Amino acid sequence: MLNYFDMLECLLRVASDYKFNAEQEAILTSLSAKLEFLIGQLDTKFGDLVSSFKTEREALERTKVYQPRSVVDDD
Repeated sequence: MLNYFDMLECLLRVASDYKFNAEQEAILTSLSAKLEFLIGQLDTKFGDLVSSFKTEREALERTKVYQPRSVVDDD
């Protein structure tokens, strides 16, 4: 499973290596524009999956009960 930074690196690598057609290549000149385009494509394809994942994740977080830690200095 990828952590957050590995996922970002993965997206950057895909954006830099993705085979854009000539029209897209003319419009998307920077890496950040290419990355935004690919994230938009992923959102249109898997957008409903993301919202259901967020809902499930929030429900899981509500069921967990975290106890706060007390830190006491020994001065």
